[in-house]
Amino acid sequence: MTGRDWLSAVTSGSWSEAFGDRSGPRVTLEPEGPLAPGELRSLLSRVGDELNAVTSDVSGAVIAVETSDPFANLVVSLSAWSLGAIVVPIDPATPPQRREQMLRTAGANAVVAVDRDRTNAEAYRPSRLADTERPDLGDQPGYVMFTSGSTGVPKGVHVRLDNLCTRIATFAEYLEFTERDSIPSLSSPSFDISWVETLVPLLAGGEARFPRRTARTNVGALVRWLAAQPPTVIQATPTMFGLMASLGWSPSAATSVWSAGEALPGRLANELAATAGAVWNHYGPTEAVIYATTWRYTHTLGEGSAPTGQPIAPSTYRIERDEHGDGELLLGGLLAEGYVGNRSATDEAFVLRDGVRMYRTGDVFEEGPDGLAFLGRRDSQVKVRGVRIELGDVEAALRRVTGSHQVAAVAVPDRAGTVNLVAVLAGDHHDPDDLRRRIADELPPLYRPSRYVVLGEDLPRTVSGKLDRATVVRLLRDGAATAGDPR
Repeated sequence: MTGRDWLSAVTSGSWSEAFGDRSGPRVTLEPEGPLAPGELRSLLSRVGDELNAVTSDVSGAVIAVETSDPFANLVVSLSAWSLGAIVVPIDPATPPQRREQMLRTAGANAVVAVDRDRTNAEAYRPSRLADTERPDLGDQPGYVMFTSGSTGVPKGVHVRLDNLCTRIATFAEYLEFTERDSIPSLSSPSFDISWVETLVPLLAGGEARFPRRTARTNVGALVRWLAAQPPTVIQATPTMFGLMASLGWSPSAATSVWSAGEALPGRLANELAATAGAVWNHYGPTEAVIYATTWRYTHTLGEGSAPTGQPIAPSTYRIERDEHGDGELLLGGLLAEGYVGNRSATDEAFVLRDGVRMYRTGDVFEEGPDGLAFLGRRDSQVKVRGVRIELGDVEAALRRVTGSHQVAAVAVPDRAGTVNLVAVLAGDHHDPDDLRRRIADELPPLYRPSRYVVLGEDLPRTVSGKLDRATVVRLLRDGAATAGDPR
């Protein structure tokens, strides 16, 4: 089925057409067991009625989905899209103040919070939000995915459903995912790669697996689950694959590994490819609708990161070099609409080149024999545990809780190559344990520093007066700081 066909079926609520009466996708929940297509269709229809009852007076409703359960997010999203609505996935662990900011920015009309009874339509009853002002999101269904913002305010990336369906369909076709394949949903719904895990098997007719929460949140439990029932495809960040490998896991020859969310170290790629049937390295920011390029492992890699390969149609690219010769990657062909309620940020990031709309990734790339190769970031955005984080966002939170401007957030790899987020503060009056407690009210778990380090002097600055993060990282490596308890 093409992306256009599936889009038509979903937006019209034609679940028999979308999933088929007898064939179609296989949905397996744990501990509930296999879910028949008829059960899924019935659940979607009933949840759609629940949503419609609360938002029927709103044209193009915006519905927030507050859950850590990928299946619950899928049910709400499909039901909402059938009503022409826009969904906003929100991590339940998001601090209240940040959550309210996200709801206001997206103009959410209702919130659905699901933490149990996910096969019961009554668990999906939405709460109506009063006094919400809808931003200009057009008249097409889709989603708003929030990413980190440099000013301390999260940015909402608006993506239309037709673009998402195109991406999912072309991705499934390119990687030859068929009705014989299965993939588990391991990613948080607030992480856009989760759409791949839930929608690819539905569109292609394969099996969508939804393991227990413990398998999604505990690496040891995940390794045991995979050993008992290995899927044909598994998607995760390199950090997660590294943790799994450290516990003795290795993919079987019948498993295709999809690495995503951050740079894939060459050594890890070699280790995975030694036993896996295939290893793919995917690249793409949220603004380019999940993935824009991919590379299949074909030969042993040395130091550095694995290539990111070639564009996945209809994505296109160009590399623009600055005065230093560094080449920034620009992506086109399949893009987000922009940042909700932030016209200046949208205009700065989405630009026209020779009449073609393109997104400035801020990533430095070069072209090589294996296609595109990632060299690093031009700004202060980093990937930590697969999540894109703006260091300025973390620093803004640190300034709020400390009342000091002498703060820095840096990403530092450990000896194993795992990137850790470290908070660095000047002075000797900071209590790391107290900061950990207070920062929990400001930032989601994945955005919180894993270490707090105190420098006994002012933080280093560049000639222009800006924070010199490179020197901060060097000081950390040289041991010229006092580390707080890294619990």
